[in-house]
Amino acid sequence: MKINKISQIIQKTAKRIANDEKLYDKMNNVILPVGETAVATGMYAYFIDRNKDIERERKPALQYQNLICGVAGATMANGVNKSIQKHQAEIIKVLQKNKSIQNPEGLINGLKIAMPVIIFTSIIRFLIPVISTPISSRMHEIQERRKKS
Repeated sequence: MKINKISQIIQKTAKRIANDEKLYDKMNNVILPVGETAVATGMYAYFIDRNKDIERERKPALQYQNLICGVAGATMANGVNKSIQKHQAEIIKVLQKNKSIQNPEGLINGLKIAMPVIIFTSIIRFLIPVISTPISSRMHEIQERRKKS
């Protein structure tokens, strides 16, 4: 009985999202990517803390890096995504004018879904970790020096 009630709630919510274009765009471009980042950051933090193969002294630096990646990655990716969306109408016009594309609407819908994923993935999983590694190591060094003082 409870499963049936939960199923009905999920169906109503999905229909509402599908019928409301603004909510659909917000779900795809903000809520889901940020939610995924928050869950992934929390899971990484949990597993870093529980991992017995990682030296205890190294765990704080990894936690700093994890936090920086989560917060900065979601913030930067969301900003880049919003700036690209400002030019979305121009991109759509160019694609519609191109006669060599057989199904421009399908391509446009695919790009609307793929662009946020590509942006978030490249920023969160590549750019931010590369930037955050020296920052988190430096933060750990400062913390260790303060402990010794």
